[in-house]
Amino acid sequence: MFLALFAATAAAAGIALWALFPRLLPLLLLAERLAALAAAVLTVSRNGLSEGKLSLLLLILAVPLAGSVAAAVIRPAGAPPAGAARPEEAGFMQRLARLADAPLRPLFGAEYFATGADWRRRLLADIKDAKRSIFLEYYIVADGAFWRELRTLLRTRAREGVDVRLLCDAFGSPQFATRRAARGLQTDGIRLRAFRPLAPSFDTTRRDHRKLAVIDGETAYVGGLNVADEYVGMRIRFGHWKDSALRLRGPVARDFRGMFLRMWAACGGSAKKSARREKKSPADTAAPERICPDMPVPHAAYDGDPVPDGAPADTAAPERICPDMPVPHAACDGAAAFAFCDEATPETPRAYARLLTETAGRATRYLFCNTPYLILDGTVARALCRAAAAGTDVRIMIPYLPDKKLIYLLTLAHARRLTRGGVQIRAYRDGFLHAKSAVADDEYTAVGSYNLDCRSLYAQAECGAFVRSAPLARAMRADFLAAWEQGVPVKDASPGERLLSALLFPLSPLL
Repeated sequence: MFLALFAATAAAAGIALWALFPRLLPLLLLAERLAALAAAVLTVSRNGLSEGKLSLLLLILAVPLAGSVAAAVIRPAGAPPAGAARPEEAGFMQRLARLADAPLRPLFGAEYFATGADWRRRLLADIKDAKRSIFLEYYIVADGAFWRELRTLLRTRAREGVDVRLLCDAFGSPQFATRRAARGLQTDGIRLRAFRPLAPSFDTTRRDHRKLAVIDGETAYVGGLNVADEYVGMRIRFGHWKDSALRLRGPVARDFRGMFLRMWAACGGSAKKSARREKKSPADTAAPERICPDMPVPHAAYDGDPVPDGAPADTAAPERICPDMPVPHAACDGAAAFAFCDEATPETPRAYARLLTETAGRATRYLFCNTPYLILDGTVARALCRAAAAGTDVRIMIPYLPDKKLIYLLTLAHARRLTRGGVQIRAYRDGFLHAKSAVADDEYTAVGSYNLDCRSLYAQAECGAFVRSAPLARAMRADFLAAWEQGVPVKDASPGERLLSALLFPLSPLL
């Protein structure tokens, strides 16, 4: 929007100068070409994705003057991920944690939610039982029945002395990015901050796209679900809304808390002051609880050997899975997890792109992914195709119904290219698929806010959890296969779609 306005203004100014001073036309053309050359050299010399650089170069050619200024202001998305890991390499989880610059933690409890309704009930129950703090960070917070229910509960907890904070994105939640909204929530005892209040800017892609809740620094919720009625089944939009989330307990929750506080500080808070208000969390010493994923299949027990003292999490025996019953939780050994994130800055090493590339190189049996948008850069796309060519069963689920028609057109174009590379892709027909997850080889799982597109992988602030847990992986695999049965292959493009896709494809890293 702002780029189009600037382009129209620059064109009008150029025409006006030429009309008033026709003799200046050669000088104006020379100045524009010199500006385009300088912008092109600056674009090529920057570190970033080659796809992003190509998009900016096309912008310089297509839009005189305004394109040069935009290319000078917009930075290409961050550097591509490292190469794939060797399958025989030991300590794979430790390697991934190092790549993500995150500590590897033992996991005391994990719960998988295949629907937003189940996630909502569990989240509200944990908020009701919170003792010290409730930190919520969501890209979209929309007024509706769910928000009103959540706000009433947050107001009650805040008045009982719980530290309640809400962090949202100004673009995704514009009604909360105002002083009036902040004052209204402040009267309820809820502190509100918005990420990057809206202002004229070329670089509109760098938003806070996270979906995160941290309760008392002991329990964390992460996934693709926002605070809006359609996500939890309280409003029908595009049919059934297919999404996913994880509830994690243990030291990893404290890592998510630190992630929230850093973003809070960046939006005007004080991370150090906030941390001092938190008492030391017992998450590091609490007795482990069993892992009870929400599985559509019967829970099977795994009888593994005891974990030797000092054994790394990557080599420990799988944990025992237990059905969800009103009995004391049994200890589960061997599960490990780490919290990873990306900031909305071009300098940040992009964690999930690296993790997905490494996992594709590691997987030997299968790699299943869910994503609502599929616009991959060449590095990640080649990693998936190499894995498929090596015999790994690589599958990706995308929506059947579009919520953004141009983006969906690019999603289908990228899906067809990946299909030619051996990746199996289906579109979920029962409604809108918004889940953002990956599962590999009945061991490794990743759930977070990341879409498989350039904006999410390389530009926005995102977060997720990478978990090694055989029961959790089996639960997510069963959920994926159930959705896969409801999917249909991607249809061939019509001549009009092929033409429009060809025009949009080079600009996809900017969309």
